Amino acid sequence: SGNIRIEKGGTLNIDAGATLAMLGSRYLINSGGTLRIVGAEGNPATIQAAAVDNYYYIRQDSGKVYADNYCIEGTNGNGLNIVGGTIDETYNFSNGMFSNSSGTALLTIGEKVVIGDGFKKIDNVSFNARENKPKYNVQRTSGTKPITLTNYSGSLAGAENEVDTGDNLIIWEEPTGFVW
Repeated sequence: SGNIRIEKGGTLNIDAGATLAMLGSRYLINSGGTLRIVGAEGNPATIQAAAVDNYYYIRQDSGKVYADNYCIEGTNGNGLNIVGGTIDETYNFSNGMFSNSSGTALLTIGEKVVIGDGFKKIDNVSFNARENKPKYNVQRTSGTKPITLTNYSGSLAGAENEVDTGDNLIIWEEPTGFVW
């Protein structure tokens, strides 16, 4: 019924078919542990609000986050707010969906986030707005390595809905080939 904090050495694993339902105004905070939101194709790992219009917060201050085949719904503030720590190079937010949120953005990646040289493109993500909220899909206003998104979709997808300082920290790679 309260906040969830992952401390150093701890792991919160939300796997295929599992749902973590967060109460309104509560926090899920990774403070040095491991947050795994890894589902399977057709069977996502889900974090959502426990009730309609009861928005919650997710923040990573340190530690490591893994996300693949996931659904994150109902966040508030800066959405999934990765202030520090590491994003896994393989389970890097590909094959997922962000939706039904409030606040400023769906995903925020801060300047202190470690993005390794082996980091692949974030592929196949859907960014969906609800009643014009949130305003932005991804925020990245500082850092040293850009994030590239490919095969994106949804009502809030694309560069026109991002917050980037103009330093090309968020790159939206257009599909190649022919569309019939």
